[in-house]
Amino acid sequence: MINGPAFSAASAEAFGKTLKMLAATTDRAEWGKKIASKALRGLDRMVGPSPTLQTLGGAPNTHPLGETYYTQTPYRYGDYVAKLQLVPISEGLKALTGRTVDTSSRPDALREEIDAAMRDGPAEWELRVQLLRDADAQPIEDATVVWDEDEFPFVAVATVLAEAQPAWTETRAEAVDDGMRFAPWNGVTAHRPMGSINRARNSPYDHSAKFRERFNGCPIHDPRVAELPS
Repeated sequence: MINGPAFSAASAEAFGKTLKMLAATTDRAEWGKKIASKALRGLDRMVGPSPTLQTLGGAPNTHPLGETYYTQTPYRYGDYVAKLQLVPISEGLKALTGRTVDTSSRPDALREEIDAAMRDGPAEWELRVQLLRDADAQPIEDATVVWDEDEFPFVAVATVLAEAQPAWTETRAEAVDDGMRFAPWNGVTAHRPMGSINRARNSPYDHSAKFRERFNGCPIHDPRVAELPS
């Protein structure tokens, strides 16, 4: 999930072009990227939220725990097709919505802010489902199309509760970063990812996990079978 309702690329082919551009600039001219990111954030505020601008570095530094998150792409929902949304509903989380985090001279600013908020917990979110009802207005293959929430509203189906706890420890981060793999295709058949973007993700995510396993000399586990250290 990500904090925007639409994906930045309509198809796997368009997504591939974006990834090639990002790969060509990885670890290069970091000073220039910081300047460009600041300019793109200003442009994003002027023209309104843009998936393309935010992908290129224009996403504002808002507090992650106050954001509403979306799958952006559709998933199987039993006998139906749906997009999912995760909305903060506890008072502590709602107070963080839209709050800008000052990251200047703070390389771990977001980590620190999330950890502080979660230690005050508990935190609660509502999981909502938006069913596909009109194949023309709610395309599966074009991930840039926002499914109109007024015409096709999200419906709450569950709540997610996290008690007060440390949000980050070095040992847990190591266990997750080196020992787990996360992918849209980790789920069950009843919630199978759909659309070309998700199909394009399947093989690369698997290859990435296998490469990390070989390179780090550490076996990779699915999240459901892994045990986190304290």
